Amino acid sequence: MSDGPACHCPERQKPISERLWECWAHKCNHSAFNGYHRTSSDWSQVYCPACRALWRTKSNWAGLIHQGVDSARPIPPPCPEGGPHA
Repeated sequence: MSDGPACHCPERQKPISERLWECWAHKCNHSAFNGYHRTSSDWSQVYCPACRALWRTKSNWAGLIHQGVDSARPIPPPCPEGGPHA
């Protein structure tokens, strides 16, 4: 299951810590099925600004990459089971 194709640009060849990839939703989900509330999920949403690919992954490395636009932000904890993320 994926929101789109995973990145296939040169960013993919770099070590995880050097990639420009951004984790937009770490182990969370927002959908019409849950009223667009942020809920716990096994999936993380990842974006590559170099090729503009957007996809979802169950990989643990998603928590190691930059979080959104501001790379100085700490990695947010996974969402609590069944509830919105503060």
